[in-house]
Amino acid sequence: MIVATRSIALSVALLLVAPVISIAQQYSVSEIGIPDGWAGSAGLGINNAGQVTGNLASFGNLTLHAFVATPCSVVGATLGGTSSYGYCIKDLGTLGGNSSVGYGINASGQVTGYSQTAGNAEQHAFVTTTFATGNSMRDLGTLGGTQSTGLAINDTGQVTGWSYTNGNATTYAFVTDAATNTMTDLGGFGGASSSGNGINATGQVVGSHQDSGGNMLYAFVTGPNAGGFITLDTLGGRASSGQAINASGQVTGLSEICCNNSAPHAFITNAVTNAVTDLGTFPGYVGTQGNAINASGAVVGSGYDSNFNTHGFLYSDGQMVDLNSFLPSSLAADYTIFDATGINDSGQILANACNNATGCVALVLTPMPSIAATAMTVIAGQSTTLSVSPGGPGPFTYQWFAGTSGDTSNPLAGATSATLTTPTLSGVAGATYTYWVQVTTSSGVVENSATATITVSGGTATTDGPMPLWVLAALAAGLIRIASRQLKKAA
Repeated sequence: MIVATRSIALSVALLLVAPVISIAQQYSVSEIGIPDGWAGSAGLGINNAGQVTGNLASFGNLTLHAFVATPCSVVGATLGGTSSYGYCIKDLGTLGGNSSVGYGINASGQVTGYSQTAGNAEQHAFVTTTFATGNSMRDLGTLGGTQSTGLAINDTGQVTGWSYTNGNATTYAFVTDAATNTMTDLGGFGGASSSGNGINATGQVVGSHQDSGGNMLYAFVTGPNAGGFITLDTLGGRASSGQAINASGQVTGLSEICCNNSAPHAFITNAVTNAVTDLGTFPGYVGTQGNAINASGAVVGSGYDSNFNTHGFLYSDGQMVDLNSFLPSSLAADYTIFDATGINDSGQILANACNNATGCVALVLTPMPSIAATAMTVIAGQSTTLSVSPGGPGPFTYQWFAGTSGDTSNPLAGATSATLTTPTLSGVAGATYTYWVQVTTSSGVVENSATATITVSGGTATTDGPMPLWVLAALAAGLIRIASRQLKKAA
């Protein structure tokens, strides 16, 4: 967040009573891109370094391959394929069959998903080695059946998902040992089948299980290391599913809200009481589903209208927003975001967008440090100080620029800290100066701030010496009286 404050030469009174100005959160949007020989891509998981996994699709979608996409600024070289959008893409291959898909990626760049085996005879969950060691794919096997899928992986390397049991009699959730990759059957949680859909760093698993009759699905969450479980309440309907869980144990997913076959709504739980809160919908949409949740409790997912057209959404600070509202005009004219599948602790959102002409691509929406200022207008002859508080993994490096966000032609020499004191701003009333900062995280992710626009007002700069103590005392007394009156009114 960029904060602007007047320099010390300005009137203390103005400093103390200046209104706070906020500018809505803005996002930069990057396409993952599609390597040569492939027709499309889908993003299904993102980690805190901004690495993405999902699948590449061939023409006609006859073949899918899991991939890892890493900002090229991090790796400094291509990884078997690259795009023109700044991501280096590595094709993870398969376990011998035609297709594979990556669903989850952890902080070390380990990926889990599924792959067909040799001859496409079976479909097995897999986990890769770390990004630094080459992402080699390892077969996790099954619980005795012919199919399994890894859906999520935590930072220790534990995987959860689902697998058929002996004779493909039913499907049960599983969790793996991070060291041995041994698959443990979690059973049906009192029902006929189950699936593990998400896992956090303590090994809490979230997912869904059927009732004993094999009919309705209900969301569940386990304790640490997949121990014990509770079935979460619904939002009033008969069915629900838990899709993801964050570090503190908050769960998101979807639930019927009432009646039979009612449209589901996304929900979020309280990490302590497990109480379920309805996140609602956004204008024009009748149903929503939460797909991912970050450490701050921000949720992303998808919503659909009465014609089953879908749009991706972000739920944060009590508001649900259509992600298409963040698309720049150059992309909005061509693409529609139909789903959001991941959000990391820096607030980066992984989404998927399609158009009728060129197919579908994965997008990463990166929050630009937003601006909040005590004042964005200065008297001619004064300077102002800007500061930025970026998200993401630190430590950070900074470079300030004069001009509008993204224009790197005017870097300010020596302006490489979290704060910038501008030169003296002169000119006629109404003249404007623009500044922005580029922040790079320790993992190499580059974030551009929004533009801070400073306007010069009429008047003369204050050139007197320090303000007399009696003036400061009078100002303080006046502010105390104002605060006292406000407290009395509130009471």
